[in-house]
Amino acid sequence: MEGLLMDDELPNNWFSTSNPFEQECYFEEDKMSKYADMLLMLWAAFLERLAELCNDKEISKRILATAHDLASSVAFYQGATDIHMRNPVVGFANFRDSLKHLVKSSLAWNKREEDTLPPLQYDLINQIMVTAKPHLKESGLEFNDDTYEISKHHAGSMIDYDKNSTWPYHEPIIKAKNILKQPHDIALQDFNKIPEIFVFGQTIRIPLVVGVVRNCKKEWLDDSRGEKSIHLEAAKARLFAEYIAEVQPGIIESIETNQWPEWAIQLLPIIPESIPGEIPDSFFEPYSDEDYELDFNEFYEHLDNEFEP
Repeated sequence: MEGLLMDDELPNNWFSTSNPFEQECYFEEDKMSKYADMLLMLWAAFLERLAELCNDKEISKRILATAHDLASSVAFYQGATDIHMRNPVVGFANFRDSLKHLVKSSLAWNKREEDTLPPLQYDLINQIMVTAKPHLKESGLEFNDDTYEISKHHAGSMIDYDKNSTWPYHEPIIKAKNILKQPHDIALQDFNKIPEIFVFGQTIRIPLVVGVVRNCKKEWLDDSRGEKSIHLEAAKARLFAEYIAEVQPGIIESIETNQWPEWAIQLLPIIPESIPGEIPDSFFEPYSDEDYELDFNEFYEHLDNEFEP
């Protein structure tokens, strides 16, 4: 990934030292987030380089905005998981900002003119979730209509944490108690009754990550959709050559070493044609390993009776 960094990037910074596979902030039950965040960081570097190569300044500006939001989402999620059980008030705030940057990144293809009003937050979340839905189903991850609606609703609720009175559970469909939660209330909550951030990360953030990355591929790389610009096409051609020569060998090695699941491999900017090494065939089958299922049962359990004063 270093080959995609801008020339003025310094090696001693957060971006260069926060490889998700090397961080201890991810719980064993949160393996999906490691792959999701690795994808976001890779795409952030990829898009930043694409913006640098593109001579169309308006397109370049929009690409760069998306790249920065993707990296910010990872930073805030790592911060949330690292501090949450010591300071849940800050943990939830960091998680909120991680979601906010994912949704904000989608403005690059949902708000093309600066003098137009941005879409409603609900509409942005819905568009991202709609894009994620087929990929999650094709990958063998449980994501039916009910879980889709719940994830969509709670994404909006958590982005509004500490901004209105709906946090965190205000939805009769999941039998949650109608109790308003403010930072002060959370500060007084029994630690044992506060769910880990990864519970929300898997059920709310993972679908948003998948939807955003799929939109990135469609908007910036798919010739059948998105921008039609000779400058963008020229930049893509040069970037593809750089990526295959300088970055892809490291990605292939990471796929083997870190046992990437198929759902994550399919979201890479360029999918390797062949993966050398001793990788089990199961890595390339529809994904259903229970270690990476979206655990909605645990999510419901916390919503139902765990998180109350």
